[in-house]
Amino acid sequence: MGSVSVRAASAAEVLALAEPLLPGTVQMVADLRGHGPARRVRAHLACRDDQPLGAVVFGERCRGRWYASSVVLEADAAVPLAQLIDRSAAWELGGPSAHVDPLVPHLTRTARRRPIHETFYCTEIPQFVSPVDPRCRLARADDLERLVELFVDYELGRFPTRRRLAEFLRRQLRALPVAVAEVDGTLAAAHLCLHRATGYDMWGDLRVRPDYRRQGLATALAVAAVGVSQEAGRRACGVQAGSNPMPTDERIRAKAEADGVPTSTRSWTQQPLQAPRLFPGHRRLRRAAERVEDRLLLT
Repeated sequence: MGSVSVRAASAAEVLALAEPLLPGTVQMVADLRGHGPARRVRAHLACRDDQPLGAVVFGERCRGRWYASSVVLEADAAVPLAQLIDRSAAWELGGPSAHVDPLVPHLTRTARRRPIHETFYCTEIPQFVSPVDPRCRLARADDLERLVELFVDYELGRFPTRRRLAEFLRRQLRALPVAVAEVDGTLAAAHLCLHRATGYDMWGDLRVRPDYRRQGLATALAVAAVGVSQEAGRRACGVQAGSNPMPTDERIRAKAEADGVPTSTRSWTQQPLQAPRLFPGHRRLRRAAERVEDRLLLT
């Protein structure tokens, strides 16, 4: 039996592994097909004697901020794929627990960063459109500045500067749906369709302004997202963060099932990584450059 090697791969090669595993691989598939948040994508295969055993796809969410998605078909692929991720520019690894957990013990950039186990849910396409809360609508291009203000201090945000956040949201508005809730002229909440794959939309980054919480906006936007995906002929799916004190996933499931929309769930793992370091002092230099970038934007 030969050794396992990792090589750069084409999108078609990795899609052959990932698409049969939908919806769990919706993030990977969407990035490979150009329907995700990534500016740039790099794909790699782990093989033995030209037989694919697993894959990793890297996506750049904004300049300098990469994330990784993985598929592990055989345990022997775990170590070489983990080594690849350690050497990469990725800041996080995420995906179905069955394809992420085998890599976690072999990652070295995980000091003081425990894996986060969350719930991945997927709705079936309902037979009819549920009524949409009148406060909810799809975002427009002229909502960009208000969306930046909404997300700029978002605790789950992965954007080091306001400029890079604005660039990401501008791409998002051009390419994928953004559901927003407006209350008395204030953009109070937003929900992003982050990944769009064959038959599935993956929604995430649901943000509600603190002053507008406990008004049902999160649930209203989640229901609106199901409707948006339904109209596009896709099932809505997403990840419910375990740290979220509001049981949004239970509300989504209860509301969906009350409307006759079956909803399935499975486990999802998010593994934060230490910041990549190319040379001693690299992380400190990067933080200083990012502070300067935001100051230049404000002047």
